[in-house]
Amino acid sequence: MRCTKAAHYEKHQYQLRYFRLQIQQHIHYRGRRITVIHGKGQGVLKNEIRQILKREYGQQVEIRDASFALYEDGATLVVIK
Repeated sequence: MRCTKAAHYEKHQYQLRYFRLQIQQHIHYRGRRITVIHGKGQGVLKNEIRQILKREYGQQVEIRDASFALYEDGATLVVIK
């Protein structure tokens, strides 16, 4: 089964909505670590997630690459300050 561009777009938007919801629910818990699994792919979702974190949460979060041994390049670790 092949996915259309519209289906890819909808999937991408769903992933971003879910990410935003999770961050909003956890942003008040200082010291909490959240591993965001975005997959390796072409880096589109990873880059967008990191841009959102920098733009909307700036000084409230620290952004790191998650453990390479566990996720390779497919995850970002977000530490709530």
